[in-house]
Amino acid sequence: MFDVWIDAKYKLVHQVRVPAEQGNDKVYTEFGQLYKGGDDLSLFVRYHDGGENPYDVKSSLDTNTSTGVTTAKLDASSPKNDESSFMSAFALNMTFKAEPLKQKVEQTIPTETVPFTELLNKMGIAVPTSDQGQSPQAASGSITAKGRDVERQTDISTMQAHLEAYYANEGNYPSIAQLNDAGWLKKNMIGLNPEALRDPEGSSAKLAAVASQGVYGYTASPANCEGGENAGISCDTFTLTALLSNGTKYSKDSF
Repeated sequence: MFDVWIDAKYKLVHQVRVPAEQGNDKVYTEFGQLYKGGDDLSLFVRYHDGGENPYDVKSSLDTNTSTGVTTAKLDASSPKNDESSFMSAFALNMTFKAEPLKQKVEQTIPTETVPFTELLNKMGIAVPTSDQGQSPQAASGSITAKGRDVERQTDISTMQAHLEAYYANEGNYPSIAQLNDAGWLKKNMIGLNPEALRDPEGSSAKLAAVASQGVYGYTASPANCEGGENAGISCDTFTLTALLSNGTKYSKDSF
């Protein structure tokens, strides 16, 4: 037997309470979610013991699905301070935070290195590989390039999600001038890390009309929705583009 609470606004399961045993409402476990709308996802688990030695343990996990920032909390406490009890009063609070690394990671490749596959081959273990004959430096460069391309694809997808959220509220997409305005971005694109506008090989978090090496591209349509004399014309569609390491384009369009 368990109890279930439904969120009246979103019609989602908010909380489930499971007692330790039937008829005992002093000891139970609760788990559920605190849906706040948008990209925020909040989950929780709680344990309550209201018996002879009462204590509570609460844990929560908050994640923003667009930015990838995750915060976890753990709180445990007992109000009892009785010498006859094996448990004294205590309080424990812990917080953990994780977020994607946006800055470039520098790598220093040692000189006079020997590929691991070569060592295995010398020990009599045959290891076929598609990179045979490739130097350690070249192999590492290939891995690094792939990492930058993954970051580019993540940035483009993140920006697309925030642009669609903006459209849902405003009924139009921003112009490139607005996205390149730090003040406007902070006020209107809450939760979007400005570093998402910076290519991993770029020096500036500014978008360009056409993507190039180190710069993301953003094009809004119609073409005359960029401001100036035609500032009153809404931007109805957009295309975000990143130039990958091999020269190909990675693009995301408006829904």
